[in-house]
Amino acid sequence: MLEKSTWILDPWSFVAKANDGPAHIAPIRDAAGTPLGFVRLNGDARSSWFSWLGRIRLDVFETDDASHLMTLRRAWGVLGSWDIEDAEQRHLGT
Repeated sequence: MLEKSTWILDPWSFVAKANDGPAHIAPIRDAAGTPLGFVRLNGDARSSWFSWLGRIRLDVFETDDASHLMTLRRAWGVLGSWDIEDAEQRHLGT
């Protein structure tokens, strides 16, 4: 999955019986349409005028065995930065 230069995120859908409870899931595919994996949204998916202040976590999984690839966490506040962690929760960058 990481060797692909383009990831296309498909529309979000609500999954009522995900492994970790209800979640919002978005499939990931490459430019040719080949499925690569999916993203799971952890956090409050309801939008409101102050939702941009909250922390959101996106977990990225590969398709073959749903192995956890990385996590993106939006930092709190107005800067809009994201922290990237690998599957072992080691910080890779911002």
